[in-house]
Amino acid sequence: MLAGCTEDTEPPVPVITITTQPAAPSEALTEGSITGSLTIAATATEGASVTFQWYGNTTVSNTGGTLISGETSASYALPATLTAGTYHYFCEVGAKGATPVRSSVATVTVNAPEPAIELADPSHAMQTAWADETHTGDGFTFTARAEWTAEVTEGSETRASNVPWVRLMSGETETYGGAAGTHTLVVALEPNYSGADRTATVTLTAAGESIEVAITHAGTREDGTPMPTEVVVFAASGAGNRLVAMKPDGSGKKIIYDGTGAEYDFQRIAMHPEGKKAVVMDGDYNIYVYNLETGTALKIVDGNDTGTAPDEAVWHPNGETILFTEKAGSEFRAHSIKPDGTDKKIITPEGWTLYRANYTPDGNKIIAREDNRRGYIATFDADGSNPMKILETAEGAIYDCPYPVSNERIFYFSATDGVNSLCTAGIDGSNPEPLETFDPKWFIADYLCTNADGTLITYMLLNFPFEPEDEEERLFVVRNLNGTSLGETVFSSDATNYSRIKFGFIDTEIFDSLPPFTD
Repeated sequence: MLAGCTEDTEPPVPVITITTQPAAPSEALTEGSITGSLTIAATATEGASVTFQWYGNTTVSNTGGTLISGETSASYALPATLTAGTYHYFCEVGAKGATPVRSSVATVTVNAPEPAIELADPSHAMQTAWADETHTGDGFTFTARAEWTAEVTEGSETRASNVPWVRLMSGETETYGGAAGTHTLVVALEPNYSGADRTATVTLTAAGESIEVAITHAGTREDGTPMPTEVVVFAASGAGNRLVAMKPDGSGKKIIYDGTGAEYDFQRIAMHPEGKKAVVMDGDYNIYVYNLETGTALKIVDGNDTGTAPDEAVWHPNGETILFTEKAGSEFRAHSIKPDGTDKKIITPEGWTLYRANYTPDGNKIIAREDNRRGYIATFDADGSNPMKILETAEGAIYDCPYPVSNERIFYFSATDGVNSLCTAGIDGSNPEPLETFDPKWFIADYLCTNADGTLITYMLLNFPFEPEDEEERLFVVRNLNGTSLGETVFSSDATNYSRIKFGFIDTEIFDSLPPFTD
């Protein structure tokens, strides 16, 4: 080496050390609510400054990967837009003159968000029942993570709580919405007498998300036998008194009983719920139970002997008791009797002069009007207890034909100051209101009722003659019914020779075997 010269030396090369490896957040991540970040810490010898570059990868590997543009700090905020899935990230640390070092891989799992509403058991999304069953079983349980609502769709109509043949029940309460939480709804049904399957869909919605539960109500019983046929029954005079049944649209008129030259002169009829017998009354107010299978009649109340003029007789919904009003002392009071004529008893208290008594659909209450039509409409428990006047007429007004369209509401006819209307009110008399006002010449006679599932209403309009040369007019009407909304007319006919109209059921085989009726 020459004097005065020094040996050349290379500067020290920085060495990078990662002191904190990136790790996924300890809290579970859920799509739609992602927070948190990945963090790395590193040093370099020789006082070198370190740099960072984050990468994503499709596998658990820090080889290859895709550079994440702009992410060059020691902390990487996880994108809020990540969807459910698994993601892999690593960071490459550099320093001037140093060999880059890649971190270990941090694997981030993003869970799918919990649905706002979901069934506890997905198999319960299909609810089924046979025609004679009144519920689909135990119903369905769901969890809602926000306030929820339920809508029932039948055909093209969506209604929150008024599909007549299906109700959603939480315990004893009809329910179509509630707070967040876990709930069980039972699907309650009216028996299906249509002869065909009917379907509906329950749509449950919470926080903008929806699930559906399908309902199928079969058109037959489990053993394949048909349900009774839904009919309108009435008395037809003219060429002898006959009891007639027809389908609600006016088709299929059949003779239940022909009184022409017969032993009995039946003029009023109410069908038993099973459709194989009826309670009937003749022109002398005798009440009978008439067996449609055998054609025999059993007298259970003798109007001739007592002179008490029993009124219209109807069945309890369970078919085990008959209700009618009859004079007891100076007052008409509600009575009950068994179909075999036993256990006749007065069931409403003294001081209540009643006529036109009917049971509510559940059989728990009786609705009736005061005998003279100008007093009140009253309710009683089925045993006659808890009497209550729910509507009282104004002076000169008439209330007539009270009929419980459901367990909560009644229909009735009102004639006030020349205005004749079909009205509705709560079972306690609350919120009375007219549904339809008729031409002043018409008023509803003592014939007003709805069918079993509340989808049809029938009534008769009368126009009494005021001049000797005028003839009495009667109009027999069947209309669709949606809750308390009157729909289009299903059947309308001159009813000069008709009276005592009621909905009911007839055993399908018996109905098919009856002879046809012609006016």
